[in-house]
Amino acid sequence: MKYPLWQSRNAITTETKSVEEYLLLQRNIHSSADISQFFSDSIQSIQGPASLKGALEAAGKIVQAMKRNDPIAIYGDYDVDGVTALTILYEIFQNLGYEKIIPYLPHRESEGYGLNAEALHKLAKQGVKMVITVDCGINANHEAKVASELGLELIITDHHHVPANLPDVSEIINPKQPGCPSAFKELAGAGVAWKLGWALLAISGKDGSSTEMPAFSREQLDLLAIATVADIVPLLGENRIIVKHGLAQIKKNSRPGIKALLDVSGTAPESVNEDSIGFRIGPRINASGRLDYAYTSFELLTATSQEKADELARKLDDYNKERQALTQKCLAEAMDQIDKDNLSKVIMVKHPEWPSGIIGLLASKICDQYHRPAIAMSLTKEQWRGSARSYDFFHITNALTETAEHLVRFGGHATAAGFSVTPEKITSFEEQLLSLATNQIEAEMLTPTLFYDMPLNAPQLNWNTHKVIEKFSPFGFQNTRPLIMSDHLELFDIKIIGKQKNHVRYKFLSDKSIIDGIAFNFTDHIDPTLHIGDPVEVAYHLESNEWNGYKNLQMNIVDLRKKQ
Repeated sequence: MKYPLWQSRNAITTETKSVEEYLLLQRNIHSSADISQFFSDSIQSIQGPASLKGALEAAGKIVQAMKRNDPIAIYGDYDVDGVTALTILYEIFQNLGYEKIIPYLPHRESEGYGLNAEALHKLAKQGVKMVITVDCGINANHEAKVASELGLELIITDHHHVPANLPDVSEIINPKQPGCPSAFKELAGAGVAWKLGWALLAISGKDGSSTEMPAFSREQLDLLAIATVADIVPLLGENRIIVKHGLAQIKKNSRPGIKALLDVSGTAPESVNEDSIGFRIGPRINASGRLDYAYTSFELLTATSQEKADELARKLDDYNKERQALTQKCLAEAMDQIDKDNLSKVIMVKHPEWPSGIIGLLASKICDQYHRPAIAMSLTKEQWRGSARSYDFFHITNALTETAEHLVRFGGHATAAGFSVTPEKITSFEEQLLSLATNQIEAEMLTPTLFYDMPLNAPQLNWNTHKVIEKFSPFGFQNTRPLIMSDHLELFDIKIIGKQKNHVRYKFLSDKSIIDGIAFNFTDHIDPTLHIGDPVEVAYHLESNEWNGYKNLQMNIVDLRKKQ
C-alpha cells in the first residue's frame, strides 16, 4: 500500500444515474450550459487575439518593425513550452516571408532561466531593434531597463504568475495581467505566442482575421498541444480544445520533427494521446536543454528534411537516456541528505555539481515521495540555482515572493517555481522559507492521501464505461483521468514482472469473473500480509490494453489494500 489514507475526491450524496453524471458532478459541472461547454471541442470556441490585452497592439508594432526591415529577435526558454513557443512564432515570420529573425534560446548552465542583460547586449550588437519574449519576461524589470538603455523595443509574451510591478516595456501579453479581458487565463506560454502569431497573420492581411482563426495557425496546433500538455497547464476550456485538435494533427504525421520523435520513442502515430506527449515526446524535447543546449530541439521542430529530423531525434533520444541515468545518480545523492526520521515541512537539498537541468526532476521526485514541498539546488556561475515543487496547500511562488529580499530572481506557478540566490544569502533564504512552511503547513496536510473519483462495482467494468470515461479526455492537470475504487474484489493471482522485477501483475476475482490489473513500480509497496483469496480494495485507472492483436480492459493500479 502506497497511501495510508483513501478519500473520495468529492462527497457526492446525490443519486446518480450513470458514470457520466457522476463524473460531471465530481467536476462540479451541473447545468446543461456548463456540460455543453465542457464537452465542446469546437475550434471556433477559442477566443481570438483581441481577447488578450496588448496582442493586437503588439502585432501592429511588429508589423511596423517589419516594414522598417528591422532585425527582430525571438527570445525563448529551454523547456518544451519555451522551445515550441519559439518555433511557433518563428514559423509565423517564415510564413510572412520575413527573414530578419533571430531565434534566441538561453543556455541553462551559463545563462539560466529568463531574459538576461548579457543576452540583450549580445543581440543589440548584432543590430537587433526589437526583442519578443516567449514563455518568459514577466519578472524582467531590470532587463527591461537594460533593453531601453540599449534602444531595444521589448515585447513580452508570458503566462507565468504576474508580479505587483510589471516591467516597463512596449507591450505585455499575459492573460493573467490586470485588465486582460480574456475569459480563459490558463494558456501555456506557447498558447500566448500562438495567439500573437494569429494576430500577426490577421493584421498583415495574410490569413484569417482577429476573430477567424488563420489556416496556418490551425496547422500549428500539433506544436501547441505538445506545449500545453508538457507544461502541465489546466486541461480545461481552450486548452482541452487545443490538445484535442492538436493530437489529431499529430496523428496526421506531417511534421518531420514530430514524426521522428514518434519513431525514436516507438510510438505509433494512430495511438498518440496525451500520455505519449507527457512521457515520450516531451521528455525528449526537454532533454537537450537539460544536458546541453535547447537549440537542438528547436532545430528538430523546424526541420524540413526527414533525414535531418531523424538524426536530431536520435540525438535527443541519447540525451534522454543520459538524463535518466544522471537523474538516478543525483537522486541517490539527494536522498542521502534527507533526515528521514525528522522530515521538515519543506525539504531542501543541494549539491554544487548537480547539473541545473536535473534539479527540477529531483525536486519533483522528492516532493512526490515525501508529500511535501521540495527544493533542489545546484551551484552555477557563483549562484545557487533552485527548482521548487509543491502542493496546492503551499503556494510556492507566493512563498518565494515573501523571501524575495534574499533572491537574485525567481518566478513560477502555485506548485512549481525556479529561483537563484547568492551563496551569501542562501542560509537566510532557507531559514525564512522553512519558517513560512512551518507556520503555514498543518501536519495533516502532509499525510499522503489518495483521492479517488468514483466507486465502481465489477459488473460496471466494461467497454461502455471505458467509452464514457474516454469522453472526458484529453486528460491532464485539473482534468485528471478518473481514478476508480472497487472494493468487492478477491485477490486471485499475483506475479512480479519486468526486466528489473519492479512491476506487479494482479488478477482479481468478482462474481466468477477474472479482472486483470497491472501496477507499475509497485514491488516496494506489496503488502506482505496479503494472501490469495483475501478481499481487497483497488484504486486504478480503467484502460484498454492491446497485446499481440488482442484487446482487453485492465486496471492500471495506483494502490491496493486489504478491504477495510
